[in-house]
Amino acid sequence: MADRRMTLADKYGQPMEAVLGMTHGLFRTKKQHNVSITKEGNLVVLKTADEGSDVLHAIPLKDIHSAGTTYDDDDDRLQFVVCTGTGSFTFLAPDKATLKRWVLALNPPSSGGSESGWLTVNKKKRFCELRKSSVVMFKEKEDRDPCGAIALDCLCTVIPPQQTGAPTGMRRMTSRGVTFYVNTAGQQWAITSKTVADANRWITAIQDAIECCPDLTTRFDKLATAHQNSDTFTLDEVFLDRAILCYSDEPLEMPLTPLPYGKIGKVPSGNEYGHPHIEALAIFQSMIPRSKVRFGNVMDGEPWIRNLLQVYLEVPALRNEIFCQSVKQITRLPDIHGRFAIRHWQLVAALCAHFRPASKYFNYIRACLHHAAQKSDNHEIIRQCANYCLEKMQKPATLPAISDELMREIMSGQGFAETESAQMVLNHVEEPDCEA
Repeated sequence: MADRRMTLADKYGQPMEAVLGMTHGLFRTKKQHNVSITKEGNLVVLKTADEGSDVLHAIPLKDIHSAGTTYDDDDDRLQFVVCTGTGSFTFLAPDKATLKRWVLALNPPSSGGSESGWLTVNKKKRFCELRKSSVVMFKEKEDRDPCGAIALDCLCTVIPPQQTGAPTGMRRMTSRGVTFYVNTAGQQWAITSKTVADANRWITAIQDAIECCPDLTTRFDKLATAHQNSDTFTLDEVFLDRAILCYSDEPLEMPLTPLPYGKIGKVPSGNEYGHPHIEALAIFQSMIPRSKVRFGNVMDGEPWIRNLLQVYLEVPALRNEIFCQSVKQITRLPDIHGRFAIRHWQLVAALCAHFRPASKYFNYIRACLHHAAQKSDNHEIIRQCANYCLEKMQKPATLPAISDELMREIMSGQGFAETESAQMVLNHVEEPDCEA
């Protein structure tokens, strides 16, 4: 280890010695110190900036498990932290070149294995080890019995630390460390590392572990996958026995598709969303006549459809859910001639016209539309709308915004109402609902 440090010093053509600032105590007072790397393999900090002053700290280089800046690389602040098994030391460099040189010299090489090191988890200092699909926590590095663990699965999410330009309050918090969040089933973990480099390393390692976890599925998910290539006759039999695939006027107890953990928060448009599974249940609630939720109601017609299209654009985590819910609500409708049947079909038509379903559900959605187009007892406008959706699904990409032209085409029926009787059905659904 010592040889490596001295090689780095030789690389820069000068010894690793400089006058650096250090912060001390609760009030983080700043003092100047002479700091050097010795041939014996120690990071030596003298009490003052004078070369002849007494030694304040002599830190073996082998005890340093990380060193790095506490801010993003683009930030103008010149602070870096050296982390050891017994504590952390905060230094202030005179310029960016000096900062980078010292961080490079002090940061130990990667071990190449799973991550481990000291982190603050939910305000408690813990020695953490990443073991396959969990982050195991110990009170002391030498402990054999864990004091807790963060269980990971494929639905967990990692929220990176606040970027440069964060509010002042967030900047004060990050001056003592860099905090990122891990959302797991039922809990959010606030994890603080001493440096940006440590945070990035842990974020990458945890994200890799999440992606290696086996997929989780729902009942709807399994059935949709099993019958994605079924013909009309087979789907007739399946729909008779599998109510979860068919229209319902009762609220969902759980989302149809696997959804990630964690709150969505505010999106660039200014809209704010809660947890995906709560939003998914509210979206389905809007598909039930006379229910009152913030997305509107199927009785509202075009405003309701536009609201759900906007959610689709703004929240990628809910896209599969919205498509699957809309297809569920056109499957085995109790009244295929009713006005709400047309509204549900107009929603599916708008989704297919604007967006392409994910490959995981594409074949199942297409099979359901083929089933509707070939059913002889369906109203002709239903068959025409199904064919319209099938045609639109062949488009290569998703539109970046809601198209007024497409919406007029769908709501008026110009795109698929080819006969006079079909047009009469669409005209009928435009009448106001007196019971609403």
